[in-house]
Formats: sequence, C-alpha cells, structure tokens
Amino acid sequence: MTNVRIGHQPLLDLLQAHPLLGASNEASRQLLAAHATPCSAERGHRLYDQGDSATRCLFIENGEVCLVCYTEQGEEYVRNHFSAGSLVALPVMFMEHGCYPASAVASGTVKGYWLTRKSFLEACHQDGPLALACLRYTSEMLRQSLIKSYSLATTDCPRRLAEYLLELYAKHNVTALELPLKIGQLAANLGMRGETLSRVLASWRQQELVSGRGNKITILDLERLRLIGQVTGR
Repeated sequence: MTNVRIGHQPLLDLLQAHPLLGASNEASRQLLAAHATPCSAERGHRLYDQGDSATRCLFIENGEVCLVCYTEQGEEYVRNHFSAGSLVALPVMFMEHGCYPASAVASGTVKGYWLTRKSFLEACHQDGPLALACLRYTSEMLRQSLIKSYSLATTDCPRRLAEYLLELYAKHNVTALELPLKIGQLAANLGMRGETLSRVLASWRQQELVSGRGNKITILDLERLRLIGQVTGR
C-alpha cells in the first residue's frame, strides 16, 4: 500500500467523505493523497489557463472557482462554476489530448488540493467502483451542459436572466444579490450581448421589478420574476 506523507490525513478524511471519491477503496484514496499537493488562491488568481497541459485536477475544500473561455470577439464568458466539494477538471484527466479546454479562475479565496492525473488514472485502473463513479460524474456534467445548451437555444433573454437571478436567490436565500460576474461576462454566459442585458435590466428597473446598479441587484418583486423565469424559487 502507498505510504501517505505526514499531514495528508485531513485529505484522506475529505476523500472518504466525498460522494464520488468515497466510492473508492482505501488503497486508491491512499494513492491519490500521497501525490496530492495543497492549493490556496485569492480571488482573481488564475489556477491554470486554457491550453495548458492538464496534469492535475483541483479538489475544492473551501471557496469557488469558475471556468472561463473567450468568444471570437475576445469577450470572456463563464462556462461553469464549482464550489466546495467539487472536482475541477476531472473529465479532462481522461481526455487523450490532455489539455485544459478552459481557464480556471478563483471566484474568491480558494483552499483545496491538487490531485494528479497520473494517480487518478492509476487508481481507476485498479479500482472499478471509482472508475464507474467518475463515469457517472462526467455523464452528469454532460447532462447539465446539454440542459444549458437547450435553454440558450429555446428561451428568450429576459427568461434566461430571470432564471439566473432566481438560481442565485435560491442559493443564498436573499433578495439583495451580488453577482459573481461582471455584466459583460454574465451576458456572454447567458448567450446575449451586453447591450441586450443592460436593456433588460433597465426595463425591469422602470417596472420596479429590480433595483441596483453594476453587479449589485435587489429583487423587488419575486413573484413577477418567477413568472418571467417560469421556474419555482425558494
């Protein structure tokens, strides 16, 4: 059995409690922990860049990370968000080309562990339940991506924005929201132009549906916003 370096017992405990990695056997968790390295980053720090060699994935203990890409016009948009307990770039560990398809940026103070690609592949080769759990995880990520693509293709701009604000409300349970993205980034993430997003917000402010400027938005009429988003808030 692989010997774990001193100080990795906290990581072993986290791995065992994780809904995905907890499916692995003890030898696999020992292997992952033995080659892991701590990670800490402040808000705005780039953890890796699109096109970099994907030699490791990030297990987030605390904090949030977003994946960003760029349009042909050079506009930045966010592809995904990851919070505590997430494994950032896990599917990339199994890709033949072995390059990150997006850049990872800390959305706030991040603490976690880098798990190496080599140890992940070795663990999956020897641990069938872990390999199956990783397959389920990546399949769910694909499903979520398809749902988002369908939403962008079939819903109008106000509904997309309403759904986004309602998701933030459900997550934080407050109507005074601080958007984690700049307006231009949010627009690109929702599949619309920045001018369109600004017009929607201006119209909603006139209707006293929301208030605020920049990345600080307060929902004034939750029920009307739910009708626009056609989703059930908390």
